[in-house]
Amino acid sequence: MRKIKLLSSNKVDIMVVDIEESPHIKSCIPNEIPYSNLPVRNIIPLILSYKFLWRLLIRSIRLREIRKVIYFSIVDIVQPKIIITLIDNSYILGEIHQEFSNILTISVQNGVRSGIKYADSTYSDLPVSMYYGFGEHEGIMMKSFGIHNDEYIPSGSLVYGLFKKKFVDINKSYDVCYIAEGIPSGSPQFDLMRDYQEKTLNSLIKVCKKLRLSLVVAMRYEPSSPSYELELNLLKKIDTNLEVQLIPNNLENFEGYNTCSKSKLIVAVSSTLAYEMFGAGSKVLFCASANNFCLAHSWDSYESLNKLPSMNLLDYFDVDSMSYKMNFLLAMKDNEYINKTKSSRKYYMNQNNTEPKHELIKTKITEFLSKT
Repeated sequence: MRKIKLLSSNKVDIMVVDIEESPHIKSCIPNEIPYSNLPVRNIIPLILSYKFLWRLLIRSIRLREIRKVIYFSIVDIVQPKIIITLIDNSYILGEIHQEFSNILTISVQNGVRSGIKYADSTYSDLPVSMYYGFGEHEGIMMKSFGIHNDEYIPSGSLVYGLFKKKFVDINKSYDVCYIAEGIPSGSPQFDLMRDYQEKTLNSLIKVCKKLRLSLVVAMRYEPSSPSYELELNLLKKIDTNLEVQLIPNNLENFEGYNTCSKSKLIVAVSSTLAYEMFGAGSKVLFCASANNFCLAHSWDSYESLNKLPSMNLLDYFDVDSMSYKMNFLLAMKDNEYINKTKSSRKYYMNQNNTEPKHELIKTKITEFLSKT
């Protein structure tokens, strides 16, 4: 059931799409510049004015989609110079970019890596002015889909940059961290993901026991989330003896990033957090490659793995195979690891910019507004 939300008719330089669900995007806006929010999830945004009603009437003559009529009419009234969003698969920004050529549209990547052949893929095929992606991979991938943004900037992770700003020096407290996957039910791909998680964690528990390594699980959800109990039960079903320390997420305190940064080795199936940590130089073992990349192919995400070094890819779920890869990574000197993963980290998650992503976007916004 969608709720009506009334918005202000005041003009602003910047409009943010979906800031309530994506609060980190606020870090990209210079402090002195006022902005407004365009809510889009389960919300019908409206402006209470005759001018807005008139714009709705004018827009509805040409457009059939009520969604476009409302969004475009809001833009007509508020007249932003820049519109930015963290919804990286949103059609809204591309539609606005097509309709308002004078507005700078900025999309900041949040986590989409599956290819267009994946059944549940929701890529917008509409370009925007500027797309700040994770690495070179996404820019190449979008071009292969026929999406040609005006400018693509491989600039790493927005949220990781904010985490590093808050947490500068972190001591290693854990040997191994497994990053849990959020796995809804209802499709063969999610069933396969659940199977991969169970096999990965089962073997990982045995390996850590065998090698006397401490093991923690960075959970995806917070205790306040409706999905928390489901995730907790899934993990306890795998770890029946409760041998693993489960660490619930806390988005405000960057708990997932904090737990991973405290770990000498990170193991994951295919989470965005794993790629973020890999880009930052952490030792990561990806398990979506196991069994001849079966999971990766089912999600059309093989290209998200095929340029990783073989040392970062699990071949089989058995204990011996996992032990070998984990020992190899743990024994490697940090400088050697950084050198051997340099090109693939830049390709998948370019965290090597001199400025974090939010500062790059701030600078671009300031430059653009100074010229308008």
